[in-house]
Amino acid sequence: MTNKLLDVQDLRVEFSGKPVVKGISFHLNRGETFGIIGESGSGKSVTALALSHLLPFNALRSSQVFRFDGADMAHASSAQIDRLRGAGWAMIFQDPSGAFNPVKRVDWHMKQVLDRVALRGRDKRADPVALLQAVGIESAQRVLHSYPFQLSGGMLQRVLIVMVAAMRPKLIIADEPTTNLDKVIENQILDLLADARRRVGATVILITHDLLVAQRHCDRIAVMYEGEFVETGTAAELLGNPRHPYTKALLESSRSLVRGDERLKEVPPGLKDEIMQFNAHAQEADHA
Repeated sequence: MTNKLLDVQDLRVEFSGKPVVKGISFHLNRGETFGIIGESGSGKSVTALALSHLLPFNALRSSQVFRFDGADMAHASSAQIDRLRGAGWAMIFQDPSGAFNPVKRVDWHMKQVLDRVALRGRDKRADPVALLQAVGIESAQRVLHSYPFQLSGGMLQRVLIVMVAAMRPKLIIADEPTTNLDKVIENQILDLLADARRRVGATVILITHDLLVAQRHCDRIAVMYEGEFVETGTAAELLGNPRHPYTKALLESSRSLVRGDERLKEVPPGLKDEIMQFNAHAQEADHA
């Protein structure tokens, strides 16, 4: 078995002829956490939807290579995708409420997941109370008998991570899983995600706009700007010696929060000119 779980070359996504993801290439090793960082609108979430086969019907996806666990996903059938969803990959969304039926209690959702896992013959049906208690949810019975709208965003995200981990996917795609949560809850959710990864041996794609979050939780990081990966490297490389102007701007923006600045430092408006100059110099170096 190769150590490479996912191999993507020249992935492109467009909507009505407008390119949103512009030819990104990367691979994932088994067991690693790979971060994708960038500001809103950079293409991060569309990339996640493309990888998880959840793009809307008006999106057009193409790629030179798209292999998951050795299988060609660029030409996969709907039946093949359905078989892999959950066992192959699972997604954690920014807004966890979107993953729940609002008129069904949490215990109904847990039952759907656990019954599906049991049908795969992996294990006997797990106890939902025990699963919730194992991640520190003491009021498990109350949570199970609640409707999604009765739970806080942080609690609902915890439940979703428990459900995802119960499916034991090979790949977990977490798209801004701590959006609109305070720092204490954010750290708890990210630690819970890391623990789930270790327990089930999953590979994780963590999408975030916070470079310092990526530093703490990711083995490698890709910086996304206007639909492209402009820089990729280990967390130590990107934070210790960022090369691309956009990476430097993101890092300074994140550090302004750590310093306790009253306002988050904005990415400078003249950055596009600097990036164009950087790209021109890089192309000259490639042709030299």
